[in-house]
Amino acid sequence: MFWSIYGFIVGYDYFVQTVYTSGIFIYTVIYLLQKKRIGFRKLSLVYYYLALLLIGISWFPSGGLSAAIPTFLGLVYLSGLLVLPLKDYLVFIIVTFSMVLGLILYEIKYPEAPAPY
Repeated sequence: MFWSIYGFIVGYDYFVQTVYTSGIFIYTVIYLLQKKRIGFRKLSLVYYYLALLLIGISWFPSGGLSAAIPTFLGLVYLSGLLVLPLKDYLVFIIVTFSMVLGLILYEIKYPEAPAPY
């Protein structure tokens, strides 16, 4: 919530503000579903794949490989190891690796794609 308000005040790029705001909305919905006692496995899968989606969407506007997004991705990746069941985590590893490899290859082919950091 803080970063969304801060982004609007400072004047972040519209796309980055949209990612922050959608993240707040998505995680609020997840919190409300958790309060209604939706299963932990389902909620954790939704949480981690939405985090992966938001990180993927914000990869280029935030500076790509040279920015802080790969660090956030590493934190999501490691926390998934602690929370997700092994079978789900193996699928998560494959999806994460595929996404990151695709983003890096795109960034190598089009070095002007990421916003300057």
